[in-house]
Amino acid sequence: PPGAPVLVVEDTLTSGVSALAAVSALRFHGAEVKGVLALVDREAGGADALREAGLRVSVIFTAAELLAAQGRR
Repeated sequence: PPGAPVLVVEDTLTSGVSALAAVSALRFHGAEVKGVLALVDREAGGADALREAGLRVSVIFTAAELLAAQGRR
């Protein structure tokens, strides 16, 4: 319904383009987007792009954290 609070959930965040498209579509339909939650931030500028668009961004893991946990960093 219009005005419904929504959190966009992404599995991986790279450039942020798909999340921004989702936010745009949700807002077009009247949703109140509260922010974006990403399971993994690949640290390719997506989080910054979303923040620059005025969105709150939360990330569970960064790519660097996952690689470090595997001893590959």
